[in-house]
Amino acid sequence: MSIEERVRGVVAQVFSLDLAQVSTTASQDTLEKWDSFGHMNLCVAIEEEFKVSLDDTQIVEMTSVPNIVQVLSGLVTK
Repeated sequence: MSIEERVRGVVAQVFSLDLAQVSTTASQDTLEKWDSFGHMNLCVAIEEEFKVSLDDTQIVEMTSVPNIVQVLSGLVTK
């Protein structure tokens, strides 16, 4: 499973959405449930799923599925 597929799965789980509702371009602008509180829950879930620790800059950058994938690409082995 690719990083993107795993990220989409985590986003779907955190925001209680069907995976089909989480496109490869999903973002804070396209998902109504992705507010500031949801963002923090998402970041914690991403850390748990990928066994990484995110710093403040990375957390701020993670505003869309592509951005999350980009951040994680530098942190995890595929």
